[in-house]
Amino acid sequence: MSTEAGWHEYSAVVRSVKKGDRIAVGMDRAGSGTNAGSKQLRTLIDDIKVEVVKINDNPVLSDPAINYRRIAYSDALLKWNPVANALGYKVYLDGSLYSETTAAEVDITGLKNNSEHTARIVAYDNTQESSVELSFKTKNVWQIKGRNQGCRMATFQWDPLEADFGAIDINGNKRLYQMEIYSDAACQNVVYTCYPYNGYSGTNTAFANSSWLGKKNGSNLVYDTRITFGSLKPATTYWFRVRTRDTYTITYHASGNDKTMTNPAGTCEWSEPLEFTTPARHTLAADEVAYIGFDDFCVQMDYGNACVGTTPATTSRNGYAAAVANGANYWTGNFCTYEFAIGGHQPDTWGFGSGAKYIDGSSNPTPTQSCLLINANGGDAAGCYMSPQTRPAMGAVMLDGDRRWVSTPALVSDKLKADETTPCTLSFTYIGVSNTPASFAQNLEIRQYNPAAVYDGQTYKVVKTIKLDPPYLEGAAATASNFTSDFTGVSASVDVDLYKGEALMIVNTTTGGVYRIVIDDIKVVVK
Repeated sequence: MSTEAGWHEYSAVVRSVKKGDRIAVGMDRAGSGTNAGSKQLRTLIDDIKVEVVKINDNPVLSDPAINYRRIAYSDALLKWNPVANALGYKVYLDGSLYSETTAAEVDITGLKNNSEHTARIVAYDNTQESSVELSFKTKNVWQIKGRNQGCRMATFQWDPLEADFGAIDINGNKRLYQMEIYSDAACQNVVYTCYPYNGYSGTNTAFANSSWLGKKNGSNLVYDTRITFGSLKPATTYWFRVRTRDTYTITYHASGNDKTMTNPAGTCEWSEPLEFTTPARHTLAADEVAYIGFDDFCVQMDYGNACVGTTPATTSRNGYAAAVANGANYWTGNFCTYEFAIGGHQPDTWGFGSGAKYIDGSSNPTPTQSCLLINANGGDAAGCYMSPQTRPAMGAVMLDGDRRWVSTPALVSDKLKADETTPCTLSFTYIGVSNTPASFAQNLEIRQYNPAAVYDGQTYKVVKTIKLDPPYLEGAAATASNFTSDFTGVSASVDVDLYKGEALMIVNTTTGGVYRIVIDDIKVVVK
């Protein structure tokens, strides 16, 4: 009210007045009781007039009843039952008007990943309103760090949107996502697009069930919505985002048959772009003789992060390594995802190496497995030797069975001497997997090779045999009803006195069963 003396005219609109109602005009003063004496207020009222602005014959509006919600990463799709006699709806987001609509639905966009909000849906006619309020939190997208990382790969995970729409399809065909990498923050320049279809199988997509991630009550656990993108460039900034898709049909490259994937969540908005930068390539420290991180072997399974990896969807694999040229170029073809290493998935079939003799002149040094020499496209693995079934994994290699092996190049660092040995330490990380844990007896044999046959007339000696820690189960033959795999890896180290020109070999030795060992981050340092 005005603080000036004299008469003043006031008006107010009173909604939803029914016949028989009373309209009261009163004064709300600042003090009452014993406090009123110091705050005496008096108001004179005259000429009260009530006029009908609008006669509303409609019944009271019911509150909007939300019947569908899809809370995604950067948007929230809400639908409600149409309110009888409502002229429209106002949508408020966090207290501010977001939009007005006559449809009984709204897609609130432009939200941040993993953010909390309150939406209020207001139905209205000319004289009255009704409303409903909903608090929600958007799904999250994040980068997996601190486990298996490399300069040409990055791993991402996100909350599974399909989980809000009933039981997850364990076959994976109803877990369709579109995942993309961009070179700009505006996400205009697409570097890579991938859909989670399994290149090993013509039926199941990735994110399907697999016992190598564990079992619960005898049933395989389902994949996390997690993927590793390989074939990136070192020391480069990118942006990642993901969305569900209603449906997508892809041609299975091995057979040419079409395979359709869906997601019960339909097509949501893209997630908020997630910025990330790949690390620079490893540079040798002052005490390092050699480092082999297998960073350019960025195809296939990512055992270190327990997820699938992007793999070129092609039957002409041997052109891949030269095409990307250690990160100088991007892969221009399609990607698929693979669950496991398979036949034909070898360093030579991807173009990373070719047949050669080992440094001691042998063609089969272990002696059951032949020898490949890794070429320049192998990056920090260039010059290494390995058996054909030492399979590329995402930023690592997998010794896929008995007598599969990997070896350093002939070590010719100036830190070593030709006429006397130099005390050194060989270190690496490994992950052991097996279908037969009850009879597991798996070892890694560390061999030191010298082409001059200085070891009692032999070209090598066994420096140490490492008994592996208990393995992590894998594959359909795993019989345990309950287990959870842990792929963080184990560190191992061996002291060795080296001559210049020698090489160190890691050999998988076992007594039976299905046996695989993933090897990464081989390092030789001077003590």
